[in-house]
Parts: sequence; structure tokens; C-alpha cells
Amino acid sequence: MARRFCSWAASAYTGAIGRHPIPTKMVTVAGLTVTGDLNAQSIEAIKQQRLLNFDGQRSLALTSFCTLWAGVAGHFWYNLMEKTMPQATGGWRVALAKVFWTQCVWNSLFYLPAFYFWTGAWHGRTMEESAVKLRAEYWHSLTACWSTFGLGNILLFKCVPAQYQVSVISFAQFTFSTMISLIANRDGPAVQPQQHCIEELMMP
Repeated sequence: MARRFCSWAASAYTGAIGRHPIPTKMVTVAGLTVTGDLNAQSIEAIKQQRLLNFDGQRSLALTSFCTLWAGVAGHFWYNLMEKTMPQATGGWRVALAKVFWTQCVWNSLFYLPAFYFWTGAWHGRTMEESAVKLRAEYWHSLTACWSTFGLGNILLFKCVPAQYQVSVISFAQFTFSTMISLIANRDGPAVQPQQHCIEELMMP
């Protein structure tokens, strides 16, 4: 019964990817991202020994960004990678080249700045405040990004067909959503970005 259900679900998802690739990927990313943020908020509540008070604005900011970035932009990015560097022709060399362009260029130079300015706008921060927060947390967030998606990207580009890559990496998105949410929100709404930056510099 379970095997039959899994086979049916896989077939249905494959059909949805084929008919409506971008909406299907957006729904996949959104579901896993909001779950990751809820997980992060639950961890924070446990660490602070308090009841969970779900922050919907925070979750909406994170989920809306990841849905557009991973679900839409990711669709075109992974297809571009496959078009310019077909996996069938290069093996590990091509897979590692795709990892380099994705992690060292796409995520490092575009994803993280876009993330902080987008979520900062949702939280009412000015561009300057978002820039201060980005500078303070950049290496923590980048390390989380590389540690979560680095190995995942290697396996992704080596083993997964392009049309499924956004959906498969979305499972890593759950882990990363938890990590980036904890990093980006650990100062809380009452702490100003400048204060958080000083606190970051004082950490060992």
C-alpha cells in the first residue's frame, strides 16, 4: 500500500512538474520554507523556555522571498546551468563547475544581499539598516548556506535531472530555512541593527 501510494505521488508530482513547472516548484519551496521557519521559531521558544508565539510577519517575509527566489529564479538558474554546461557531457567536472557558480557567485553575491534587503523591507528596516545587518551576519549566513547546500548541490548536479533540481534542493531548503531564520532573527525586533553588529564583533 505504501509503495503504491509513493509511486502514485511520484507520478502525480512528475506530471505537475511537466505541466506547470514554476507553480509546482513555488508551492514546494513555500511549503518547506514555512515549515523550516516554524521549526526555527519552535527552537527559539524552547531555548528561551517560553511558549511559542508564532511570528507570521517574519514567516511571510522569509517564505515570500524563498518562494520567488528558489521557486521562480531557481527554475531559470538551474535550466541555464544545464543548458550552458550539460551534465551528460562533463561528469564530475561539470557538476563541480555548477556548484562553484551556484555557491560562489549566485548565492554569495546575489542571494544573500537580496534576502536581507527583501526581509528587511518586510520588517520596516531602511536600506541602510538592512545593509548593516547584512554586513554583520554575512559570513554566518554564507557559512550556513555553503554547509547546507554545498554537498547537496554536488549530488544535485551529478545525479538529478534539471527539471527536478529545484524540487529536490527544496528539501535542503527546509534545513537552511531553519538556520537562516535563526541567524537573521536572533537579535529580535527590539534590538537595533547597529547594536547587533557590535554584538557580532564581540563574539569569539
